[in-house]
Amino acid sequence: MKDGASVLVIDDCASDVMLLDLAFQEVAPGTPVQAILEGEEVMGFLDAVRQGQVPLPALIILDLNLPRLTGFELLARLKAEPCLTSVPVVVHSVSSAPQDREHCATLAATAYYTKAATYHGLLELVGVLTDAWMSGHRAEG
Repeated sequence: MKDGASVLVIDDCASDVMLLDLAFQEVAPGTPVQAILEGEEVMGFLDAVRQGQVPLPALIILDLNLPRLTGFELLARLKAEPCLTSVPVVVHSVSSAPQDREHCATLAATAYYTKAATYHGLLELVGVLTDAWMSGHRAEG
């Protein structure tokens, strides 16, 4: 993994965020994981990135089921943001509906993964994400 590479998790479920953080610490120890629990807070984060107050994350993991500002709306905004063009945005959702996958693909999501039912499955996913997008090269998801 690249030194200093961080992960931004946008998910309103604190336990899902905690599990992702634990999985990253197990698979890629020392990876900083920042969480945003509300879609509307992302705009403040983007302002801070634009002003150079916080570094760009190496990876953004986005849940679709968010209150007020949906994951689809957020995905469209993130992909339209010039400062994030080099940052992969991976959707991580409980939905396995083909129409959700297709909609995310049309919004240029880097990849779409259904949330694992077990912690072991989450560890496998974090391994894939770390290998594909946190090690300095890209792969298809």
